[in-house]
Amino acid sequence: MKTAELRYSNVYDSLEYRAIKNFYGKRTAERSQVPLIHHILEGCSIMLAIGADSDACNAYMLHPLFQADAELHTVGYDYARYATNAVPVALAFEYRIYANAWLSDKVIRQGASLMQIGKPTPGPNPLIKQMLIADKVQNKKDFDLYHKGKHARSDELEWYFNEWLNVLDIDQQKYNELVAIASAVTPVL
Repeated sequence: MKTAELRYSNVYDSLEYRAIKNFYGKRTAERSQVPLIHHILEGCSIMLAIGADSDACNAYMLHPLFQADAELHTVGYDYARYATNAVPVALAFEYRIYANAWLSDKVIRQGASLMQIGKPTPGPNPLIKQMLIADKVQNKKDFDLYHKGKHARSDELEWYFNEWLNVLDIDQQKYNELVAIASAVTPVL
């Protein structure tokens, strides 16, 4: 994550990083046992690679505080109440709208076939698109490593990620490049 430390004053010293680090603590993903904070750091490395600005990166770090209703109504609102920079908070709220509008339950199995309900959209804000690129690339990377072919909804999840990447204009070559960048991150835990 040296790139982030050079480009931004210091990701690890930001209020947003401290907030998400405090929220996640030592929790890990249930299946992979990867520390949850790793998702944030890998996503930030992807954002840096695509030229995202610091407000978008800070919002990306905050997004788990705002995305699900339970977190929004507890830690999200608490964080927003005392935030010194409103822009990342506003972006995290906007991100929530677009990310939650097209979740994996929109890809369903009908007999032997898969189909989707609607289509994902990143919306008009390029910063939200950057956040979605970081999130979907990082999540698909972990899906490919830990769940592909093993998860009960593996085919549906593969379709879901591929549809998002298509809408976000991330082809296979760009995906591979961004995965390599994310995979090189060594988090400070």
